[in-house]
Amino acid sequence: MSLPKAMSLTERLRYRSLWKNLRAEFSGELARLEDNLSVACQGAHAPLPEAAAQLVEAGGKRVRPLLAWLSCTAVGADASVADPVALAAELTHAATLLHDDVLDEGEVRRGKPASRILHGNRISILAGDFLLTRALGGVFATRNFEICDSYQFMLQNMVEGEVLQQEHRFDLATNEEVYEKIVELKTAALFAWSAKAGAMAAGADEATTRALEKFGHGSGIAFQVLDDWLDWVGEGTLVGKAVLSDLKEGKPSLAVIYGCEMSEEVSRWFESHLKDDRPPPSDKEVGRLAGMLAECGALARVRGRLESATFGAIEELEVLPASPARDRLVRFARLLLARDS
Repeated sequence: MSLPKAMSLTERLRYRSLWKNLRAEFSGELARLEDNLSVACQGAHAPLPEAAAQLVEAGGKRVRPLLAWLSCTAVGADASVADPVALAAELTHAATLLHDDVLDEGEVRRGKPASRILHGNRISILAGDFLLTRALGGVFATRNFEICDSYQFMLQNMVEGEVLQQEHRFDLATNEEVYEKIVELKTAALFAWSAKAGAMAAGADEATTRALEKFGHGSGIAFQVLDDWLDWVGEGTLVGKAVLSDLKEGKPSLAVIYGCEMSEEVSRWFESHLKDDRPPPSDKEVGRLAGMLAECGALARVRGRLESATFGAIEELEVLPASPARDRLVRFARLLLARDS
């Protein structure tokens, strides 16, 4: 059986057109965000500003800021009310990428040399810390204690998620429950906070805020599961990092977990290749593994988990009154499901 395919060129162009249309609805907010991100990278001793800006200004979909604005408008407020939340969310995300690349010895980020390659590990870590201080400035700018308190709790979760992931590197006993916990802490926590804080900035009631937080949480899980799926079926130039890099770094992967459950051949492959005291498997060996994961149905099962997370997130929106703003949230979730990078 051949591997599941990434999107065709026609599908890819259609997706990008739809994503561009959604972003166009927040063009003013996105322009302000880019200005604010540029300012946030300034005001520190060299080379911290350069190291921070190298990543921040490399682009990105700005998914988390969009989620904050979408939640804000879904409860009837102007999107600009959530600008501080959007800024804090993107700066936090950028800071974690700088730290992750050091932990994972990453060489490429967003199609360009990682900051650690250009500036070294120490400066890259400090640049991430610097961006977190700037993110705190955005959080404090909301003048909302609940937003500040929830931000602190979210950061704690993200750190714990990273620790849990490090503990389970090259651990063949890692199960789906552990994987889900890592995703919830490392990725979904920031998505959930972005949606929740965007709603709180708009003065949403508790029930609405909770529903949007759950929507963000589910969207974050779907986002990470799709990231893992693309690691197997995507193209390196699209994904923006070496395809299958998570496997070579020994990170828990849902496809790997399912594969070991569903195929003795896959289990034997890992027993032979995935050990922290051995060199990483060759591309040819990993390609053979990918074929086995497709053959046993593990990759199809990952896709199913991805779809269930997305549709579960959308169901959380039923407590909101029907409106174009709610429709945009649904479109956002569906576009995350369809992305190719």
